[in-house]
Amino acid sequence: MTFSIRQATKNDMPRVLELINELAVFEKEPVTPQTPMGLASVSKQFTAMCAAFLIEEGKIGMTDKVSKYLPDIQIEKDGRELLVQDLIWHISGLPNKGVD
Repeated sequence: MTFSIRQATKNDMPRVLELINELAVFEKEPVTPQTPMGLASVSKQFTAMCAAFLIEEGKIGMTDKVSKYLPDIQIEKDGRELLVQDLIWHISGLPNKGVD
């Protein structure tokens, strides 16, 4: 079953949720607001866009060290501290800790 939510509006949400529940038949459990969903790499583009807005506003810099904003993150990449650009370009080398 395939469907598109490209043009879904707030009024369409009951139908979108109904379709999602139909897809859940394969899982044998209904989908609820508490049901975890695997997002895979979808969140990366939204995170990068948010970072782009912050960079444009001068609140963070591409070459800033990640530890400047997250002091508990002390990770090296190529013999140097991890930079914001490493995260945006997805070259940080961080392990995948996603939902399987």
